[in-house]
Amino acid sequence: MIPTLKARLGEVVAIFCAVAVGAALVTACAVLAETGFRSHLPASRLAGADVVVSGVQHVAQDEDLDVPLPDRVPVDERLVDRVRAVPGVAEATGDVSFTAALMAAGQEPGSARSSLGEGHPWSPNLLLDSHFRGHAPQGDNDVAVTESTAERLGVRPGDRIDAVLAGRRTSLTITAVVAAPGGDAYVTPSIAHRLARPGVVDLIALRATPGTDVAQLATRVRQALGGDLTVSTGDRIGDAENPAGAAGRGEMVTFAMSLGGVVVLLVAFLVAGAVSISVTNRSRELALLRAVGATPRQVRSMVARQATRVAIGALLVGAAGGYALSVPLQGVLGSSGLMSTELPLAWSPFPVLAAGALLLITTQVASRAASRGVSRRPATEAVRDTQIEPSAGGRWRTRVGLGLLAISGGAAVVPLIAHSEAALISAASGTLLAIVGLSLVGPALVTWTGSRLRRRLGSSASPSGWLALSNTTAYAVRTGGALSVLALAIALTVTQLYTQTTLSAVSSRDVAAANHASLTVTAGPVGGVTPEALADVRRSPGVGFAVPLVSSSVVWTSLEDGSPKAEAYPMTALGHDAEKVLDLDVSDGNLHNLRGDTVALDSSTAWSHGIDIGERVTLVLADGTRVRPLLVATYRRSFGFGKVVLSTDVLGERRSYDTVLVAGSSDRPADATAVRHSLAAHPGTMVDPGAGVPGLSGSGEDPGRWASLLVTLTLLGYVLLGVANRLVATTGRRRSEWATLRAIGATPAQVLSMVRAEVGLVCFGAAAAGALISLGPMTMISAGLVHQPWPQGPFWAVVLICAGVGGSAYAATLLPARRVLRSLEATQ
Repeated sequence: MIPTLKARLGEVVAIFCAVAVGAALVTACAVLAETGFRSHLPASRLAGADVVVSGVQHVAQDEDLDVPLPDRVPVDERLVDRVRAVPGVAEATGDVSFTAALMAAGQEPGSARSSLGEGHPWSPNLLLDSHFRGHAPQGDNDVAVTESTAERLGVRPGDRIDAVLAGRRTSLTITAVVAAPGGDAYVTPSIAHRLARPGVVDLIALRATPGTDVAQLATRVRQALGGDLTVSTGDRIGDAENPAGAAGRGEMVTFAMSLGGVVVLLVAFLVAGAVSISVTNRSRELALLRAVGATPRQVRSMVARQATRVAIGALLVGAAGGYALSVPLQGVLGSSGLMSTELPLAWSPFPVLAAGALLLITTQVASRAASRGVSRRPATEAVRDTQIEPSAGGRWRTRVGLGLLAISGGAAVVPLIAHSEAALISAASGTLLAIVGLSLVGPALVTWTGSRLRRRLGSSASPSGWLALSNTTAYAVRTGGALSVLALAIALTVTQLYTQTTLSAVSSRDVAAANHASLTVTAGPVGGVTPEALADVRRSPGVGFAVPLVSSSVVWTSLEDGSPKAEAYPMTALGHDAEKVLDLDVSDGNLHNLRGDTVALDSSTAWSHGIDIGERVTLVLADGTRVRPLLVATYRRSFGFGKVVLSTDVLGERRSYDTVLVAGSSDRPADATAVRHSLAAHPGTMVDPGAGVPGLSGSGEDPGRWASLLVTLTLLGYVLLGVANRLVATTGRRRSEWATLRAIGATPAQVLSMVRAEVGLVCFGAAAAGALISLGPMTMISAGLVHQPWPQGPFWAVVLICAGVGGSAYAATLLPARRVLRSLEATQ
C-alpha cells in the first residue's frame, strides 16, 4: 500500500511557482542554445547566389565548441577562375569589401546626414536578389546605395554625394537605389577591387546553370578547390555573408547554457525550500505514517511524487512562457552584442523536453533530500518531536558551513596577491561558496546571536520584541532558512553588479596609468585612421612619436594530451616605440623590442602557458592568419590592454588603425592645432587630449557582462518569488501559535508587532550577511586591483537591493499574517 496525504493549497502554490518560473527561464535558455547550434543568418546581398565559397571562420578544437573568428578570412583571388571552370557554374564573382563613408553634399563624416558601411562591387545578376531604381554604376564616380542609406542622406538617383572610400575622399553620383537592408554601397567592380585588399577576395559567389543540382555542384566545387575553404549552400549562405554575426552563435550557446545551469540550481534551492516547509508543516502526519508502518523510502517517495505532480503542471505553463520569453531575451543579448538579432530563433520541442527532464529530476532530488531527515527518524521519536524544531542545524552541518565560509574567505584575498582576471573570478566565485556556507551555518548563527541579544536586552525589551527574539531562536532552522535565502538574493545581485563596476574601474585605471601620450587621433566616422593619415601625423611639427593602435582578438592554439585546444584572448596591437606613449607595467623583457615578428603577453597568461622570454607563441589572428611571434616582454596591465599585445608588423599591411597615440619630441610638446592642420586632407579624423585610449579590447568593457547583470536582476525577481512563497507558507503554519497568544490575552496589534519585529530581525540579519559575503570580496578586489580600500560601485544600489528584498519579505509575511488573524477573529 502506497501512503498518501491530501495536498495543501499554500504548499502547492509554492512549488508550482518555483517550477513554473524556472521552467520558463530554462526553456528560454534552451531555445537560445538550440538557436546557436541549428539556426543560420538569412542571406541578404548574396540571396541570389546558389553556392558561396569562403574561408574557414573558426579554429577547431576537440571536445569543445570551435572558436569563431570575427573578421573575414580572405580567399585567394586566383581561385575565382578555378571555380568558373567547374562544370555547372554559370557565373562566379569574387566579392570584396572596403569601408565606405557616405555623406550628403557639403556634409562631414559623422554628421546626421552621413552613413558608414561597406562598399562592394556591383553585380545585380548574382549578388543582389532585389529590385532597384535607376541604373547600374558604370563610371569611376558612380555609386548605388541601399534604401536606408538614401533615406538617411536624403538623396535619390541623380544626386551628388561626398564619400570617403577606404580612406580616400571623392565625389560620387548616385545611379541607383537598391531595395536591400543595411548601409552598403555598390561601385563598379574595377573600383571595388582597386580599393580592397590586393590578391584576395572576401568570398566567391556563384550561380548554377539552369537544371544543375546545387548540392552536386557544391560537391564538385569542394573537390576542385580542396584546402581549408567552406562551401555553403541554402540557409548557410547567410553565415558566409556575415561572419561577424555568425561568430556570436558560440557565445550565445555558452551564455544560454551557463544561465540555464544557474537557473536549475536556483530551482533546486527554491523547490527544496518549498518542500522542506511542506514537510515541516506535515511533520505530525508524516510521523504518524511512520508509526503505522510506512518505511522511510515510502515517505520520501510520497513527498517526491506529490511534488512531481505539481511540477508537471507547472512545466506545461512555464514552457509556454519560456518560448515567449526567448524573443525579448534575444533582443537583450542582441543589444549587448552577444548575438545577432537577425538570427532566427529555432523552434522545436527540444527545449521543453530538456527543461522538463532537468526540472523533474531536480524536483525529485530536492524533494527526497528535503524529506530525508523526517523519513529516517524513528517513528516514536518522530511523533514526539512533531511540535519541536531543532534549535540548531546539527554539529556537522555547522562545521561544514564554517569550513565553506573559511574557503570563501581565502578565495576573497587572492586579488591582494595576483593582479589578473583569474584572481577577480576567484574572489567573485567565493561568494557562491559563502552563500552555501551561510545556509548551513544559519541555524547555529541565529541561535548564537539570538541568545546573546536576549541576555543583553533582558527586561528592557518590549513584550513583542522579547517574543520575536524568543521565536527566532526557538525556531532557528526556520529562521536560518529564511535568512539564508534573503541573503542569497542580496549577495548574488550585489556581486554581479559590483563585478561589472569593478572591472570597468580596473580597466580605466590601467589605461589612465599607462597612457603617457599627449594627443589621441581617431577617425571613427570613416572607419579608422589610414596609413596616409598616420604619416601626416608623424610629419606634424612637435610630434616625436606617433604610435598606431589596433584593438582585436587572437586565438591561442596548443595541444593538450595530443588534442588541439584553442582559446580566444583580447588583443591590442601597437606600432614601434610603444614604450614612448604607454607604460604597460612591464615585468620582464623590454617593450622597445616590440617590432617585427614579436609579441608581449600578460604575466599571468605567460606563466599559465609556461612561456618564457625568447620563445615563440602560436596564435591565430582574427582573420585566420596563423603567426608564431617571438615573446619579448610580459606586462601586468592586462585589464586595460588585453592579455596579448602584438606588434602591428605582425598584422601585415593595414588599411586603417583604431587610434594613433601621439607624444611630443624631446624639445617641444605635440601641438593639437598643428596636428589638426596636418590632417585637413583626411576627413573624419579627430584630435583629442591623450587622457583616454578609445577602442581598447581590455577585460573591463565586455557588453556581455552587462547583459549578465540584466539577467541577474531577472533571477533576483525569481528568487524573491520563491522567498515570498516560502514565507507565505511558513506564516500560514503559525495559526495555532497565534491562536494561543490570542487566548492568553494578546491583541491582534501585539501579534502583528511581534511578527514585524521577527521580520525586521531576519531582514537585518540577511542584509548584514548578504552585504558581508558580497562586499567583502569586492573590497579585496578593489584593494588588490584598483588600490582603493572600498568596493568600486554605487553604494545606493546596495541600499536599494536590500530595501527591495526586505520589502518583499515584509509583504510576504505581514499580508498573510493579517489574513490569519482576521480568520481567528471571525472564529472567536
